[in-house]
Amino acid sequence: MGAGQSTEDIDQLKRLYSPPEWEELQRLFVSLAAQSRSNGQHIIASVFQAYYGIHGSLGARLFEIATQGNKDGLMRFQEFAALKAVFDKGSPEDIDRMCFQVMDVLKSGKVDRREVEEVIRSALATIFGPLHSPPVAIIQAFVSSAFPTDPRSSPGTSLASSSPRPSAARYSAAPRSLPLSGSTHPAASAASAAPSEGLVGVEKIERKEAGRPVQEGDGGRREERVGDCPAGENGGKISRHDDTVTGGGAKDPSTAGAGSADTIDAAEDGRELSYQDAIRWWTVVPAIKKFLRSLLTPPDIRPPLPCLVPPPVTTSARHISTEEGEQQQEERGDTWLLQKELTWHIAGALQDKECREWCLLYSSKLHGLSFNSFLGKVSSVPHPTILVIRDSAGAVFGAFASKPWERSSAFYGDMRSFLFSFLPKAAVCKAAGTSNNLQWCASGFASESIPNGIGLGGQPGHFGLFLSSDFDSGHSRPSTTFNSPSLSSSPTFSVDAVECWAVNSASLSDRISAGEGGSGMLGSSGAGVGSGRSDGSDSARGTVLDRFGKERAMLGMMGIANASENIGRDKADCEL
Repeated sequence: MGAGQSTEDIDQLKRLYSPPEWEELQRLFVSLAAQSRSNGQHIIASVFQAYYGIHGSLGARLFEIATQGNKDGLMRFQEFAALKAVFDKGSPEDIDRMCFQVMDVLKSGKVDRREVEEVIRSALATIFGPLHSPPVAIIQAFVSSAFPTDPRSSPGTSLASSSPRPSAARYSAAPRSLPLSGSTHPAASAASAAPSEGLVGVEKIERKEAGRPVQEGDGGRREERVGDCPAGENGGKISRHDDTVTGGGAKDPSTAGAGSADTIDAAEDGRELSYQDAIRWWTVVPAIKKFLRSLLTPPDIRPPLPCLVPPPVTTSARHISTEEGEQQQEERGDTWLLQKELTWHIAGALQDKECREWCLLYSSKLHGLSFNSFLGKVSSVPHPTILVIRDSAGAVFGAFASKPWERSSAFYGDMRSFLFSFLPKAAVCKAAGTSNNLQWCASGFASESIPNGIGLGGQPGHFGLFLSSDFDSGHSRPSTTFNSPSLSSSPTFSVDAVECWAVNSASLSDRISAGEGGSGMLGSSGAGVGSGRSDGSDSARGTVLDRFGKERAMLGMMGIANASENIGRDKADCEL
């Protein structure tokens, strides 16, 4: 994107939008330029990153892509409109190639392990806040999924490329453009500073050694200017120091610890992701793809994360807030298997309407490792469920079951079901469409050909995931149903903990608006109901207690607030 404001290029961009959309885009630019105190001329990096709420190095990288070729590093309207056009009006391939270019923080044409780690840290900091500090094991889980060893290939064969890299990892800082996939796309000329360069795709961009030689004693340090980051967010620089991606100046809390003993081992292993490798990674970790595609979506309207409805933590029947519940759980030493990062991981594979409320139905910590207790809690719930398991070796994995758990002597379900792993490696394994052996729930059968328990994929005795009816043991074996490997620490495993969460496709407030009354997903079992963040409005935020209070007031106006107090208590959809 060049510094010049070409009327022809702007006219091409304008044709991509309807008149109201174009006017809204202009108003947004004027607003951001005003915040930049530029008399409506340009946007500075700190304002751009603050508006879109992007933490870590990805915000600086996105700004740099838009303004490359500008010596002053400022974003003018044409560049802003061209960047928006890729995300708003580009084809899926256009967007994916732009997302890959954003991941390529060091502009090498490929993405190595350290850049993948930076993408994950930036994503989690953007989603959960800059002070969020995920455990190293969770970062490692997502990194491992980007550089797997293919179990169907020879041992040690990686899905990522293995071309040699310069030992000091010093790359050319020369600007380069990533074109839109269609040469006739009206935004193509505006999105490229040099049409004759970089039009062959990221995989053919040559890597060059930096012009500045490494001086003895400087530790191989190489800094590259990547826009003007806000103070405290990498100081506007991405740098290499001893082959580790770090930030210059004040550190972003989301990247605190980089280079310490707690950071993932980023030793040079010769592996890096090409564009096609990244596409494969996004397939098994769709949350990353969903995040990257939403970078230019304001935070209040990004794809929502589910509102988790916890079980009661006191014997009182009152409804408690999420914050109060978490505090009491911490005091009791309780932690749920469905951590926030796992929630984000699973939600990436679901539709937005399935990411409103997830209600805890069964927990082995509360109800014991009992198949009968499990069935008693979940069998009457007419909703999809999320099964989360931790084995005795610490591996965390599970499944999304699209159909209710119902006693059957045969497989049932549909292709929306999937398996997932989280620790030690994060991945989602969707149905391949080659088999209808999707969901299994057998109880009370005497035949050895009908194993009692719950499972998904594979075949009886050789499931993709199976919990036996004793709920003490199970197995997970490679399955062609989901193209999945063994998810557990070993093919047969001992169970440490199990949870099952109901997936609500609509919040209680939505059901009230639809005239469904106050039955909701919960009775008076003591767990609050959250509305989720479906539209990004302030009314959709706040604690569970706040939201429930408003909903109770609505029910009171309808004359039915107390009608359901004492009915359906034992048959509530999400009885705990």
